This record gives sequence, C-alpha cells and structure tokens, in this order.
Amino acid sequence: MTASTTDVAVGSSLASIANSSTGDYSVWRNIATLNNINIFQPLTVGQTIKLPSSKDIQNSINAKAVSSLNTALAKLDLSSINKGLPTAIATNEWRLISWIL
Repeated sequence: MTASTTDVAVGSSLASIANSSTGDYSVWRNIATLNNINIFQPLTVGQTIKLPSSKDIQNSINAKAVSSLNTALAKLDLSSINKGLPTAIATNEWRLISWIL
C-alpha cells in the first residue's frame, strides 16, 4: 500500500494540509513528524508531503491517552487499594486496564 501524499501549495501550512486531508487541524504534528519537517521553517511550494494513515493517527492518539493516564495514575496514592495484592497485579498497567474496563 502506498502512502498518501499531497503537494504544498502557495499559502499552505501544516495545519491547513492536516485539515484538508483529515478534517482535523491537530494532525499537523503527525504530518511534521512523518516528514521530518522542522516546524520553524516555512514549507516549500511544490514540496511533496506524506500524509499519515488514519490508523497511524489513531495509534498516536491512543499512545498519548495511555501516557496521560499513566502520568495521572502515578500521581494517585493507590496504596490502600494495592494492599495484599501480588506485586505483578499491583502495577500501573493493571490499574490502567482495570480503570478502562
């Protein structure tokens, strides 16, 4: 399967490319990462930009959500919940899975 691409037009920005290709302005970061684009430099008119697949975008969103949840869980004092449980079960991963379920 070939990756989807687009060419940079006059006045294009990563956000405008993201919105026109996915309907979501916030995907511009995924596009910048995928193309190794320095976000502090202007895009070049005619430059071909690879677009992330919807699966890649969803994986990125999921990874950010899991990271945020793990950060929040690490700040919680759940020691009273974990008393008496085997160490393998009293991990952040188990708490995250239990919370989601």
